[in-house]
Amino acid sequence: MPSRLPQRIEFTVHTSADPKLCWEVFIDWEKWNSFLPGIYKKIEWTKGEPWALGSRVHMEMLQPVEFNTECVIIGSSPPNKIGWIHHEMQNMVEQWISFLPDGERGSNISIWLEINGRTLQILGRDVVEVVREFKQEWYRRLAQRCDELTLERKDRRRA
Repeated sequence: MPSRLPQRIEFTVHTSADPKLCWEVFIDWEKWNSFLPGIYKKIEWTKGEPWALGSRVHMEMLQPVEFNTECVIIGSSPPNKIGWIHHEMQNMVEQWISFLPDGERGSNISIWLEINGRTLQILGRDVVEVVREFKQEWYRRLAQRCDELTLERKDRRRA
């Protein structure tokens, strides 16, 4: 079966929220389907404390295609950085997310992931394109939720 060199995806989304709030929204995996409904069938921590180094989370995905994966946390530095590896569809994926101050009370959420493996296409499209589109939209929606919570907190302080 054909394979290719590792493929790297990198992008950043911005939010008016501080890194601590971004972290809080991100680690609340029970609300992940609210960002893009119908993506996750099940998310369950199977070993260790959620988001702690060495912990494992089992995910059953419905979109962009149906598959199961188990992620292992390989780095955790709350509230600024988290990384994990997982295997899916004959690929090994390493992903890192950083929540960094933008210097103006907001944050840049920077994501990079590397895909190594044999799966070249999903639904007739390049796997890297499909993953990039999915991840960019998911993190854009995470940032949007962070923006909404920042506004709600500001409104409560004014009231």
